[in-house]
Amino acid sequence: MNLPNNWDSVEAKELGEFNAPRAGGYICKVLDARDTISKSGRAMLVIEYDICEGEFKDYYYEKFAKDSRQDKKWKANFYQLYDGSSLPFFKGMISSIEKSNQGFIFQGNEIDLKGKVFGGVFGEEEFLKYDGTLGATVRLKYILSTERIRTGDFKVPSVVTAKSSEQSNSYNNTFASFSTSADDEDLPF
Repeated sequence: MNLPNNWDSVEAKELGEFNAPRAGGYICKVLDARDTISKSGRAMLVIEYDICEGEFKDYYYEKFAKDSRQDKKWKANFYQLYDGSSLPFFKGMISSIEKSNQGFIFQGNEIDLKGKVFGGVFGEEEFLKYDGTLGATVRLKYILSTERIRTGDFKVPSVVTAKSSEQSNSYNNTFASFSTSADDEDLPF
């Protein structure tokens, strides 16, 4: 066997060693925002984000850059409905972004959110893998001000457990309670 040329410079890792964000609070940045319609026809804002401070800075960008698949997609998205009963949650999210960015006042143009920071509260969600084993991931559950994250003024959501052994599609399982203001039928997927 011929060892690769960079063998001496490769950092050794054992299986199970994966450094990923855990449930908790992180300072994040809006990379993009777009106004769209959910599958059920409701008005919805989609925010693409990444963690922008601390140990997991640029985590989602690095994960995206390492993905060699042709059809790779950005995985750090937050979906917020903004009509009907969801409007107060949308306003709370926007207020948190405004508080986190001195002098910023949202005027209704989602493009203006790009580059703005916010406090993100992440929670753990279990899912059943295709092979039937249990996996877990961490997702952005809600948006608060950066001050609340920095001072620890937030609660980590309880773990969302896998619902049944009959669910085998991990993509669908991980989004069971993604947005606090959306019913399952209002999610875009």
